[in-house]
Amino acid sequence: MDKFWIDAAIVGAPKCGSTSLYDYFSKQEHIVAVAEAKDFPVFSRPEDLAERLQRLREFGYVERADKPQVIGDVNICFERSYLESLKLTSAHVKVIMLVREPLRRIQSSYLFNVERLIETRSLASALNEEADGILPDWGSKGWRQKAYLKHSDYEQMISDCRAVFGNDHMIVVDFEDLVHDFEATRLRLQNFLGIPLDSEIALPKANVTSGQMRLRFLAKTLFQGERSSILWSALRIVLSQKTRSRLRISARKALRKSGEKKPGDILSLADLSDTAREQLAALQAHYENIKSQHSNFDVAGRTAPPLDARQSS
Repeated sequence: MDKFWIDAAIVGAPKCGSTSLYDYFSKQEHIVAVAEAKDFPVFSRPEDLAERLQRLREFGYVERADKPQVIGDVNICFERSYLESLKLTSAHVKVIMLVREPLRRIQSSYLFNVERLIETRSLASALNEEADGILPDWGSKGWRQKAYLKHSDYEQMISDCRAVFGNDHMIVVDFEDLVHDFEATRLRLQNFLGIPLDSEIALPKANVTSGQMRLRFLAKTLFQGERSSILWSALRIVLSQKTRSRLRISARKALRKSGEKKPGDILSLADLSDTAREQLAALQAHYENIKSQHSNFDVAGRTAPPLDARQSS
């Protein structure tokens, strides 16, 4: 297998803040984090790994770098074999895993899929079907994005990461800490990576889900739901991931000013089957336990010591 010098990989389920964090790294002058590489999965496509590593080279990554190199491939954490592929390619890589409260993440991911025109079911129906073992488009990208419960199984993801990389080469970051307490999160990441991170650069907001965008043509051309579209393919060459994100955000702001409102809670737990409700409750309980171990703050609201210090105490 080809060797490739990757210093850090941002992983985690959709809508946990990976795009914003990756954009933050891309603004660091002394770090290589190319915008289009965030939109280009590598190790979660093992059948095309050699070709995708070549694309990383075309983006500007090198086998032996003078600057730290960061990639974003959220799907890596969904299969242990993907993690093993990353470890074999870049043995010293450090993994940043992002987590988020399951129900909020699931709702945001669902709304994003609706925007991208790859989800037509109600959220309750989607969760009920998944709880019963029914997943549409098995093995396709659509399946990856619509496995809402599976992608909230942080306990399994963390277990796999620890088994492959060990505790010293992985860190867990909670979405709320990332968004609402970024300075403390920045210091945690800086200590973990051993790389200085500029405190003057703010965490960018990207990929923010509106949940309702009725401009279907805009959705088809700017969102990733219509990869077969010739127009979308051409725009993807002309417009970077960062530019498309800015266009999406600008369109949402315009829609909201004209009366388009972001929906609130889109799921009634009463509409869930017993099986789906039980699985969601279990994921929530696992998340609360993970947050208590990895959050910037302890239950009393005081800044918690670093994770390694808590483990040794």
